[in-house]
Amino acid sequence: MQLQRLGACLLVLALLSLAACNNSGKSKLTDDSAADVTDPPTGPTLPATAAGQGAGAAAVNAQQVRRPVPVFKKPPPEPPEVAVIRQRVIRGDRSMGTLKDLQKLSYKYPNNADVAYILGQLYCAKLWISDCLHHFSRTLALDPSYRENSFLIRSVVAGLGNDGDHFKVRRFLVQQIGQPAQPYLEEVLQGTWRQQVKDRASATLREIK
Repeated sequence: MQLQRLGACLLVLALLSLAACNNSGKSKLTDDSAADVTDPPTGPTLPATAAGQGAGAAAVNAQQVRRPVPVFKKPPPEPPEVAVIRQRVIRGDRSMGTLKDLQKLSYKYPNNADVAYILGQLYCAKLWISDCLHHFSRTLALDPSYRENSFLIRSVVAGLGNDGDHFKVRRFLVQQIGQPAQPYLEEVLQGTWRQQVKDRASATLREIK
């Protein structure tokens, strides 16, 4: 029961964090793009290298060495179906209907890391560890930055409490997460988990180090 409540809480927090990151990322991209367009950087002006070239030649040289204004591509907008189902899960809907809708979205958007991530979190909340790890592996393959996502790592570490699949969790943490998992494993050692789970966390830490 403790593990199930933890999984549900992590799921809600993870989805809220993901939504906030998406919004802030879009805002930052817009601001940075605007700054680059309105205030293009200027490069150094090279002096004329021979008599008679004058200011005109220097201006041409300066133009040649000026750093080009970077062009940023806006990220594709989030598919509306993904936004809708994200809100359903945040509100606590972990029904089989929601799960099936997410599975359909994963086939429709196979290259969308967020869909794989939400599906992985939902599986973790249901304590379906093998399915959870499968979709988190897809998430990392599509977007390696998730390797340092605290919510993903905590959800996986909580799987050490699963007596049937803890060895799969340990392998995932060692092979796919590595050093970023260290502080979360140390939290287990300092927390109120049963000794068997702490022993698993300790063994995983030794492999990571």
